[in-house]
Amino acid sequence: VETYGLDGALFIRPDENDKSFAGAVVTESEREGFFRAASQQAQPHDLCVVARPVALGAEWRVVVADGMAITGSQYRFRGRLQVVPGALEAVLRLAGEAMRGWSPHPIVCVDVAETGAGELKVLELGSVNCAGLYGCDLARVVEAMSRVAEREWGGRG
Repeated sequence: VETYGLDGALFIRPDENDKSFAGAVVTESEREGFFRAASQQAQPHDLCVVARPVALGAEWRVVVADGMAITGSQYRFRGRLQVVPGALEAVLRLAGEAMRGWSPHPIVCVDVAETGAGELKVLELGSVNCAGLYGCDLARVVEAMSRVAEREWGGRG
C-alpha cells in the first residue's frame, strides 16, 4: 500500500484474459473481504495487477483489426455502465496507434479511458472473442473477422 496505494486504497485486478474476478479499487477496510471473495474465484497461482487508483471519466472499448481502429463504443462513465455507440476520433486514433506494428492477434479490443486530468490512456487490451462489444458496430467487426479468417485459413477447409 505504501508503494502503490493512494489514501490507503489500491486498484487490484486479475492479470488474465478471462478475469476470474472483477477488478476494483479496494480500501484498507474492504481489503480482507475483497481477498476472501476473490480467493473463491481465483487460483493460488493466478497473477494480479496492483496499481495506484486513478479517477476515470469516460471509458471506451475499441476494436482494432490489423492495426486499424474499426469501431468503438463508450461503455462506462465515472465507474458506472453507460453505453454510448461510437467513440471520439482521438480515442480511435490512440487505440490504433497503440496496436500499430504490434498485436498479439489480428483483431483485439483496446480499452481507452479519460483520466481525471483529461488525458486519454490505454487501460488494457484483450481478445475480441471474450469481450463485451457494447455499442460497437457489429457489422464492421464481422467484416474484419471474415477478412482475417479468409486471409489466415482461406482455401483450407
